[in-house]
Amino acid sequence: MDTTHNYKFDELTKAHDAIKLVDIDSYINGLLQNKDAERDRIILTVDELLGKLQNRIQLLSVYFKQRYVLPNAVAPAPLEPTFYTKQEVALRYRVSMRTITNWIVAGLETTLIGGVIRISDTALQEFVKINKRRKYGWRSISRTRID
Repeated sequence: MDTTHNYKFDELTKAHDAIKLVDIDSYINGLLQNKDAERDRIILTVDELLGKLQNRIQLLSVYFKQRYVLPNAVAPAPLEPTFYTKQEVALRYRVSMRTITNWIVAGLETTLIGGVIRISDTALQEFVKINKRRKYGWRSISRTRID
């Protein structure tokens, strides 16, 4: 590994010890004492910088977990089949409720549970695999009955 990268990473890992709230407070107060400075602009600028730092740290954390932690974890198999409502499927695939209704008319298997149409995860996966490239055109379903 490059020594420059080692140095940057060492700095980053020691930052939580090096940055004290007292230091940040005195830095901000020093900025605010400048007669030409606008208080609101300085506070917004510091808040924006802290937000960027927070976003960077979260990005690094997610990258690390996806790359090194999660591949080693074994996900437990679901004990029971998972069922979704039409609304949940629409949100999951970022389509409209009308599209889900068209999918049901086109053959997506549903189950009526408690008076609500439910779609099993396995039926959804099979339907998506079979119809992955199919384009759904407009058609009236007003005369089609959905159970």
